Amino acid sequence: MAARRRKIIMPVILVTGSSTGIGRAAVLELERRGHSVWASMRDLGAAEALQKKAREESLDVKVVRLDVKGQPWPQDSAYQDTYRRTGAVFAASATEGSSVELVVQAIAAAFEDPSPRLRYPAGADAQRNLGGRAKLSDEEWGGAARPAACG
Repeated sequence: MAARRRKIIMPVILVTGSSTGIGRAAVLELERRGHSVWASMRDLGAAEALQKKAREESLDVKVVRLDVKGQPWPQDSAYQDTYRRTGAVFAASATEGSSVELVVQAIAAAFEDPSPRLRYPAGADAQRNLGGRAKLSDEEWGGAARPAACG
C-alpha cells in the first residue's frame, strides 16, 4: 500500500491598505518569503503599481477590494479611548521615526516567529517605549496616558 502524503496547508495573510506604503511593502516582502498573501485596498485602480512590481519579481500577489473604514467606532467606545490615550503617549515620546523596511521586518517576524509575542517593535523609539512601559503597572500606564489625551 502506498504511503499517504499529507497536504501542507499554508496560512493566508490578508494585508489591508496595501496600495501604498507599509501595506504594499509588507505584501511584497511576505510573498518573497513564501507566504500566500492577499493584498486589499479600497481602490483597485491603485493596484497597478503593486501588481507590476509583483510581476517583475514573479510573485503571486492576489488583490481584492476591501474597505475596512466603513464602520466607525462609537465615540464613547472604551477601546477608542484607550487607543487614543496610548497613541498620545507614543506620539509625545517619538523622537525618530522607523523605516518602512524595519516595520515590514517586524510584520514578517510576527508571522514567522515560532514563539509568537504580543509586540514586535520596529525602531529605536518603539524599543524605548516598550522598555518604559515594562516599568509601569497597568494602572500607572493608564494614568500616564490620560493627561496627554485629556489635557
